[in-house]
Amino acid sequence: MRTENSLLVCLTSLGLCLNACSSTPVPIAATPVEPPGMQRLPAEQVQQDVDLAVEILENVLPGYDRYANSESPMLLAEREAALAALRALKTPTVYVVYGALSRYAASLRCGHTKTQFPERVEEWRENNPSHLPFRFVTDGQRMLVTTAAVLSGLSPGDEIVSNEGITVPELVSRVGALTSVDGLTTATRVALFEEDGDLPGSTLDHYLPVLFGPNTHAALELQRLGGDQVTVRVPLVSFKEWRSLSESSYREDFKTAVHLAFPMPTIGVLTINTFVNYRDPIDPAAVFRCVVANARGNGVKTLIIYL
Repeated sequence: MRTENSLLVCLTSLGLCLNACSSTPVPIAATPVEPPGMQRLPAEQVQQDVDLAVEILENVLPGYDRYANSESPMLLAEREAALAALRALKTPTVYVVYGALSRYAASLRCGHTKTQFPERVEEWRENNPSHLPFRFVTDGQRMLVTTAAVLSGLSPGDEIVSNEGITVPELVSRVGALTSVDGLTTATRVALFEEDGDLPGSTLDHYLPVLFGPNTHAALELQRLGGDQVTVRVPLVSFKEWRSLSESSYREDFKTAVHLAFPMPTIGVLTINTFVNYRDPIDPAAVFRCVVANARGNGVKTLIIYL
């Protein structure tokens, strides 16, 4: 029987192989060290794990063929192409396998079916240069810096024209192909491009090593605010440093995502950042009973809800 909890097995199955095949753990150092996962993996072991991951998804994921089926030939072709790319892997690195598996997961059109880097890679990215040294907003065509690390040389209002020679619209497209969303809600990929609460950073930051390989710097083409267009090479920052640039809701759960504020007498503002309730579950009815009681106790007559 297909259950969502069983899907966790699939999401970690390939990671077990990648961890096992990786070199000895890399110690966290004050200066950048070579990231794990650069060596090539045995083709036979990779294909065994690919077969296992695909089999589990086919048998335990609710809605595996809800969108990709004979009635939706384009989505079916998308899934089959992603599967073919997975099976065509020879002796890839962790990052190549991860990219192919992410593309396959994205083709299933389920927003909660996402892959994760092996634990060793995530730990390395937490404390070593791996993320762009700025936060940004984008409409899918243009990207504007909102805040930046001091040593980046960037300023709020600077426009990112390209990253490693790839224009913003093309970056959005390439990252979008690896990003899981529900059904046909592909427009949400632009929002996730800025920040994905389930992945460590924005989807752009998360998939940087898939697109360009692990690096310590990024080559950016910038349009300075009120100035010239220039090309700069900026140092990447760790995920820990990236989070400090702006408030983030990384892997937030429903129990901590519900906030009630009272900006004015008789007016309440209820903010719910996420409905994710499977990592640390809580009874939603109990949460909302507390919200209602609190609102009534503060004399709220108008409740504004932000979802």
